[in-house]
Amino acid sequence: MADENGAANSRDEQEEALVALIEHRTKEVEHLRRHVTYYKSQLDQAERRLEDTQSKLARLRGCDNNVIQKLSG
Repeated sequence: MADENGAANSRDEQEEALVALIEHRTKEVEHLRRHVTYYKSQLDQAERRLEDTQSKLARLRGCDNNVIQKLSG
């Protein structure tokens, strides 16, 4: 009977440990998801700024080309 109680206690302890580990890992996953969401937002904003700057450069170069064409034409 003592062995059965010891085995039951060991099993209960293992179950408690696994439940605690699942809770910890669940919190870790949620934390990392928040980070992914944040950095995805930062990436989207940086990509928009890059595209905006590239468009400005293209317009500037287009204006320069138009001025050159008018002067030479």
